[in-house]
This record gives sequence, C-alpha cells and structure tokens, in this order.
Amino acid sequence: TDDAAQKTIRQVWNETGYLCDPHTAAGWKVAADYLRAVAADPELEPRQMVVLATASPYKFPRAVLQALGQRPAGDDFALLTQLADFTGVPVPANLASLAAQTERHTAVIAKEQMPEVVSDLRNTALLHSEQHNA
Repeated sequence: TDDAAQKTIRQVWNETGYLCDPHTAAGWKVAADYLRAVAADPELEPRQMVVLATASPYKFPRAVLQALGQRPAGDDFALLTQLADFTGVPVPANLASLAAQTERHTAVIAKEQMPEVVSDLRNTALLHSEQHNA
C-alpha cells in the first residue's frame, strides 16, 4: 500500500541514510517481512536476499517528501530541489537538466478519444512510411 511504502521510505532513510523510491520500498518491505518471519519461526531456513533499487526517488519527489514528513511545495522541479535540500542527496543530472528543456508534448487526450487518436497517428505514420519508400 502507499502507507506501507511511505513508512518504509521513512524507516530506511532514518535507519540507513539511503533514500529510496516507492517501488524499491515495496521490495525492501517484503525482504524485511521475510527476515522477521524467519526470526520468529525456527523451522524456516534463512536465505540470502538482495533488494535492488528500481527507480530514482527523484522520479517520485512528492511521495518521497511526504514519506519523510515534509510538505511538498511548488511544481515538480521545485520538489526536486526541496528533496535535495532536505536529504543532501543530489538531484540526478539528467532530471536536473529537464527544467531547461522545452516541453514538446503538451496534448492531453481524454480516454474516450484514445482509439481515434491512435488510429490517426497510425495512419499518419503509414502515410509517411509510404512516401519515404516511394
């Protein structure tokens, strides 16, 4: 759940200083639950585990800030800075550079319009392909 992910993000940060994203937090929680179960049941055999980070916490700055007890303020780029300022973990360069980029795709398409839009895109792509191959 979102609550479990937030609790795990906070716990991992407080206990280890590692800043994780919500997806990694889910894997971390499963591993921690397993270790608790093994500790509680002597018949269970402990196994080695590895938890791999699946994304950057900077992909989910609002959720991570909330998990750390902060109040997210501003747009997504402001949240990147807020998270870095709070944690001391630098914003990945590829995400930091996005603020200076021009937004290229701004269309918002209603769910009901998707079949028509996809069909139009497909037809446009086919037309360009035919013209290129002619």
